[in-house]
Amino acid sequence: MKVARHAVGLSSVAMSSAPSPPPPDRAQDARRARWPRFAGAAPLLAVVQCGTSEPTADGTRFPPTAPVPAAAAASRLVLVDVDADPLGLGDHPGALFVFDPATSGLSLLHSSAALVDPVDVIATPDGALLVLDGRLEGGRGAIVRIEPDGRTHELPLPPALVDPTRFAHAPDGSLWIADRGVQLPDGGGPGALWRLEPDLRTITCLAAGAPLEVPTAICFDAEAAWLLDADAFRKELGDYAEGGLFRAAHDGTGFREAARLALVSPYSLAPLQDGRFLVADVNADPKVRTRFCGGLYAVARDGTHELYAWSRDFRDPTDACPDGAAIWVTDGSSDPLRLGDDGTGKGFAGHGRGALYRVDPATRAVALAHASPWFRNLTRVRRIAGGPVAQALPTEGGR
Repeated sequence: MKVARHAVGLSSVAMSSAPSPPPPDRAQDARRARWPRFAGAAPLLAVVQCGTSEPTADGTRFPPTAPVPAAAAASRLVLVDVDADPLGLGDHPGALFVFDPATSGLSLLHSSAALVDPVDVIATPDGALLVLDGRLEGGRGAIVRIEPDGRTHELPLPPALVDPTRFAHAPDGSLWIADRGVQLPDGGGPGALWRLEPDLRTITCLAAGAPLEVPTAICFDAEAAWLLDADAFRKELGDYAEGGLFRAAHDGTGFREAARLALVSPYSLAPLQDGRFLVADVNADPKVRTRFCGGLYAVARDGTHELYAWSRDFRDPTDACPDGAAIWVTDGSSDPLRLGDDGTGKGFAGHGRGALYRVDPATRAVALAHASPWFRNLTRVRRIAGGPVAQALPTEGGR
């Protein structure tokens, strides 16, 4: 599964922006004291401020962020590919694509050296985009702001994020960020939940440590905030055991386990109109064919679930986006073009560069929406407004 990443130790992360850290013999105790831990089956969410950023070197301050309705007139279907390199920049910096369902056309929204491992994207009220970047090579996560004119700025966050996977706007404008790379000084982790204030300056740790292991998705509905963890109870129940669904109030209080999920690798979370959640499982074997191709599940708030949609072409369905009369699904490894991992088609073994699929909510039928040699590892699909003008892709084919 290409979407997998490795945890990075907390030793590379300073949890405070204070210029004078405690002496070495007290540093570990100070960090441990500031990490909230779960206790028992119904943990409470603790809020710990980890630091406040300073302006950029040129004094730049960024406008406060807030949710932008996906139904905005200028909204577009944006695909995030963590490894694509459509401009031939080298080192596979990742890219944002725009897919037009009316024409089935694909265009390039952004790719630059400012990206390393883009995993998620959201819009801001002033027309910019915020890209969550895993930055695995650097041992830290980052958020990159893409201006409407295409310029990029890395937000000057305190060093806190390690291996972020997803983020989402809370109703108050704050950003909640799932992180699966944190290692606690006492050996706990690696899951953590962060909150970045709307001013994009102050970041707090809402929760870290067991049972959070691999938090992979966050969403908000009218009732609560919801966090999905792919491996929350793996240590108790085995390698192919349950993930977990957790909930909290919109202000971050009352965090608790909502349900255990009898799924293999639940990776995305989106509300359905009937009150359930749509979850993409990248490693499920719904037809018991001993080939882990993944599938989409409708999950109730008590954890009961049913198979919602499945295709024999799935390999690693990484995200599902309900969008009115369609549900858009990204798959990071499917290969309808039979190009293989290297793009040549030689030694084809059923895993390739990924594709976008469309699910009909009425019939739950799955159809290929778009496959492109420019894809390498699709990880996210969102209906959002904002960002620069999309550009035509180069014509010489994928790299």
